[in-house]
Amino acid sequence: RIDNSSGQTALLALRNAAIFADGVQVGSTTTLWEDSSPAASNSTAYAQVSLGSSLIVTPGTPRIVEIRADIFDASGTNDVAADQTFTANFAVGSSNVQRLTTLDYVSSAAKTGTSLTIKIGSLTAGKYTGYANQSVVDPKNNVKVGHFTLTAASSESVNVSSIDIMPQLVTGVTFDGGELDDSYIKVWNDAGSLVYTSPVKAIMSESASTSFAVNFSLPANKTYQIEVWANVEAGITALDAVRLAFSATGTTAGSSTSTTSSVVAGQTIT
Repeated sequence: RIDNSSGQTALLALRNAAIFADGVQVGSTTTLWEDSSPAASNSTAYAQVSLGSSLIVTPGTPRIVEIRADIFDASGTNDVAADQTFTANFAVGSSNVQRLTTLDYVSSAAKTGTSLTIKIGSLTAGKYTGYANQSVVDPKNNVKVGHFTLTAASSESVNVSSIDIMPQLVTGVTFDGGELDDSYIKVWNDAGSLVYTSPVKAIMSESASTSFAVNFSLPANKTYQIEVWANVEAGITALDAVRLAFSATGTTAGSSTSTTSSVVAGQTIT
């Protein structure tokens, strides 16, 4: 008999739970119910796994027994959230252990597992401080118009799938995203190597978000640099200025959860 103790408002019923002995699954897969608030379909508040004769312990030869489950709430709504804690437990058995010499049955004792804290991958965006505000002449081709950082949390890697760029007027009205043509993204890893270059977008939105489809993996606890390059059109009034707002979206590599960074403003281009 197995269950979990989460003891929080959102009680967890973890899916695909199973018992493993020395790394090998024994018995069937089930749901790891929360011990204080069982679902209506499981009023016992635990899952009972039939092992048959697949778990035999020889005196003097201990076996390592584990409870494994997906960190996903199967109770109807996935209430798993970052920093929740829970423990997996063996509940008190009922004549579930047979002694192979006397052939009588005894009940296994309850055993509480180690407290675990749920961590979920995320992305953090920033303005790269090593690139200052820029003054450019117009027209000019291949200008770096934004330089940002993107960091994955220490919990897991993130597969980044899109980068959104939104032009913001800083001074005047003649320099916006409409004056930035043939824009593209460069991605540099923490070792300074170019790991991704996006296809070119011929036109950028004047003020709305422009999405670049990208495809690269950002390892856990690593920071990559993201550059935005474009051609600057002619006809901009002197001293008018624009800056780009940046955000990124991806899917966490382990938990397959969508995550989006906050939006940050980049360098002012005059």
